[in-house]
Amino acid sequence: MKLVNMYKVLATTAILGQTMVAPILSHADTIVTKNQTHTQKQQTAQDNALEDFNTINLMADAEDFGKKSKEEAKSHAENEKKKQEKHMSSSEIQTKKDFIKDKNEINRYLFKNRGGLIDKDPNNEKIEKLDAMLKKQHMDKTIKVYEPLGGMTEETAKNFKGDLLKDPMYRVSSLTHVPSSKLKDSNKLDAFFEITVPEGSHAAYETSKDFSGLIIERGAGLEITNVTKVLDGNSYRFKIEARLISNDEMNARKSKSVALNEAKQTLTEKIGLPVTVDSVDLDVTNAVKRASNAIMGAKDAFDSAVMSGRMNKEVIEAILHRLNENGAGITFTEDTSLFEEGDLGAYDYELKEIILNSLTPNLTETLIHEFAHLADHIYFNNQSGKNPQLIKSYVEKGKIFGDAFNFDIKASYAKANEEQQVREYFAELVAQFMINPQKLKEVVPDAYEIIRQIFQKGDM
Repeated sequence: MKLVNMYKVLATTAILGQTMVAPILSHADTIVTKNQTHTQKQQTAQDNALEDFNTINLMADAEDFGKKSKEEAKSHAENEKKKQEKHMSSSEIQTKKDFIKDKNEINRYLFKNRGGLIDKDPNNEKIEKLDAMLKKQHMDKTIKVYEPLGGMTEETAKNFKGDLLKDPMYRVSSLTHVPSSKLKDSNKLDAFFEITVPEGSHAAYETSKDFSGLIIERGAGLEITNVTKVLDGNSYRFKIEARLISNDEMNARKSKSVALNEAKQTLTEKIGLPVTVDSVDLDVTNAVKRASNAIMGAKDAFDSAVMSGRMNKEVIEAILHRLNENGAGITFTEDTSLFEEGDLGAYDYELKEIILNSLTPNLTETLIHEFAHLADHIYFNNQSGKNPQLIKSYVEKGKIFGDAFNFDIKASYAKANEEQQVREYFAELVAQFMINPQKLKEVVPDAYEIIRQIFQKGDM
């Protein structure tokens, strides 16, 4: 996760905090899967130019006063404010008014201390009261609000897309479109945020002589969904579109990141190759458990093979060393769009990455199968499909093996040539050699011996 000091980027704006960029998994155009070959388009973190940015319309039905009159916006804000204040105490209403008066001092204090409260500071009580008041407020509908950003270059604006910005301060956002500021630097354009505040967000309406808008809880984040260059009057501006992420969700995302990083370190140490665990849920317990079970199952299988003498420890260490030298890795993902229906895993030849569908059963077996493809590619130079002994065994015993282990290669890989089918035969032989060695030895003893010799000598 990349951390950028927002003060350096937007020193003249009201947004003073830090930028966190969520990690993006990318996959090569062609992924060879266990069941078939399919094409997966590669995703890029950002477009090459602003003109290529695609609009992400997350909240099409959001209420928007951006192009309406200030009078309409103020009328709406005052009506919503009255609704909220019916459920507030007089003390809470006063807390809100006091914040509008002291907002610069309070936000400077929060920025300076990165959101922390220093002992005995007079601002602490104000902040605690405001936190408590805002926590009780829930927006009853989705609405768009606006904030000025000041001047920025095209490169800076372009780099916003895909970012997740966290602000330790309270946001004070206007319902109406913010006017453009005059800039002395001709290399910069004025920029502004258009923020979608989802229904249920913790925010309070407030109005004054020159303001109609929202006070938004501190610690909320902005997920940047789009960046465009727009014509405003006679000049161009950068519009940074964002979705508000609640403080609770930001904290949950942080906990998720910590948990996944801890799992990555632990599982990498266990298996000897870089491991990444991905989860679509904020609670990653199940994703980590599935990945851990698969890794430990594979490790136990390799340890058992070495201890029993079926595999040479030095050969396994040499293979792992070569794989690490070449940047190989393992990814567990719940993103089913990466797989065709029924696929359990894949080996990406370009990225040298094992990609496993962690929502499917038999993950340990799939992991070892794909590990065999990885070792074949990097350590054995793709020789399995050309190995005379493996070819002979596949032609003579492939059907017997498939019937015994429910792995019909000719049916699953009907469009593959013989060399590709033999590679799959080799990968599944390795998986069964590790998981069901005795059964493999009884069903196809010659194939068992071929695999044993390969991992004893370290060559084909």
